[in-house]
Amino acid sequence: MQGKSLIKFVNKILSINAPMFNLLGSNPGMSGGAGSSQGSLSSGGNITLQLKNQTLAFAKAYQDNKVPKDTVEQLGQLVEGSLMTEETLSLLAQSEAEQLINQLHDLIEGRV
Repeated sequence: MQGKSLIKFVNKILSINAPMFNLLGSNPGMSGGAGSSQGSLSSGGNITLQLKNQTLAFAKAYQDNKVPKDTVEQLGQLVEGSLMTEETLSLLAQSEAEQLINQLHDLIEGRV
């Protein structure tokens, strides 16, 4: 049962796509170089990629019975923090973030 829940959780995280957003704000007076200076900062992709990597690390540890529950909980805390970051930056709806966090807590509680 927990295996299916884990797969569903991981699939939901991996299906998250980061929308474009501009951390620097728009500045119409800066043409030309503005696009290049904003290039690496104009996407939530790095944040979402970090969430996905943390989720995969959590899933791997979760499935390995040799990994202590404390370690799984710590990895889960990282995932939860990234989900909160996604929500704070409006990359993820509050209801979706809360649902994923609840699923994460259920998984951690259900691990032996």
